Amino acid sequence: MSRAAQSIFYAVAFGLLGLAIGGACGSLLTRRALQAEDRAHPCISGPWGHVRCLDSIIEAPEGSIRVASLPTNATSWFMDVLSPLALKQKLRGCNLAEEQVAALQGWAAPAPQGGGFILQPPDEFVIGLAPRDRASLYSLLACYTQNVAHVVPFRFDLETQKDWFEGAQLDAGAEALVRQLVYRQGNMRLFSDLPLVLRRYADPVVYASLFRALSREATVLACLRVGPDDRLKGLANYWGWPDREESVFTLLKTAQLASGGADVPLALLLPPFVRDRLGQYPTSADPEFSSCHYTCLNFFSTQPDLRFTNLAEVARSLRQDYLEVTDPAYQLGDIILFEKKGEGVVHTCNYIADKLVFTKNGGSLVRPWLLAQLDDLVGFYSYPKPVTLKVLRRRDLLKHARAAP
Repeated sequence: MSRAAQSIFYAVAFGLLGLAIGGACGSLLTRRALQAEDRAHPCISGPWGHVRCLDSIIEAPEGSIRVASLPTNATSWFMDVLSPLALKQKLRGCNLAEEQVAALQGWAAPAPQGGGFILQPPDEFVIGLAPRDRASLYSLLACYTQNVAHVVPFRFDLETQKDWFEGAQLDAGAEALVRQLVYRQGNMRLFSDLPLVLRRYADPVVYASLFRALSREATVLACLRVGPDDRLKGLANYWGWPDREESVFTLLKTAQLASGGADVPLALLLPPFVRDRLGQYPTSADPEFSSCHYTCLNFFSTQPDLRFTNLAEVARSLRQDYLEVTDPAYQLGDIILFEKKGEGVVHTCNYIADKLVFTKNGGSLVRPWLLAQLDDLVGFYSYPKPVTLKVLRRRDLLKHARAAP
């Protein structure tokens, strides 16, 4: 994440919550175990072997969220335009009805700090927006960093789970209102109106349960299938690089000696930093802001390097210690940069196998470490502007592949 994105992400609702540190293992929501052949799907085989995945969802542990205050501030949207005419043209560009444009202009006032306008529509107007109008208008609002809830909305991938709130213990009225306020961009469902809902349901219990459900993230449960005829040295070389080949080989051999082979959870094959955090939420042992960059640069660490909580140190390390690679034979732990035009790097994650990556989607205490499909993550971050990808490899870990010129 860029510095601006970090400050936005950290200041939004997470600043209004405390995470009860302790049992920080998230709940994995799946209907069947990983052995369910009808839902498990394989990765493309490669030097990593035969990996099988099961789509799932992770949410914060029950009781982990303590409410410090309820964010019930009135709706306030910022538009960085120079004149009422420019404001009108921007709103018309969202394909709103003329009466909607006129109403929004009537609720607009010059921003107190100078430059731009503040729009304060009543709740009835916001609730009454059609899904298509909401998506178009909120996409415009997301272009201005002052609209924190639109720049960094709650998001949910439609391809992973069809119902965002399945199994959540929510107040029926609050859930119905949230569903009415959800909007869609591509395969993502988005939500940006938490304070509006809480003005009608100003209950800390409602807030905690709703926030927990809204914070659900798509993840992947994965295992390596080790068969009787698999060549273990090659697999150990992939998963154990650069200094764990022997211990990984022993683990794989144990699985192979089982009758017919066995499935090995991917977490057991990954470096200590990853293994200790996968499927977990930050605890008191983790730094206050455990960002995606901190995560990526510590992938191979035995003890995490706290220098990588500093963005200047992150930039220095990426510049001096890494090379861009273009050969598609990516290695375990390669760093994938997500970049946006005009914003620079907005996210980083680590390559695992095929299109599987290790990621932490933000530095907040209520963002877990998890496995995800790269395509899903690209969709997650391609709002409101698309991302481009670049792959980096540590200079001292150049096992194979050419560096980009």
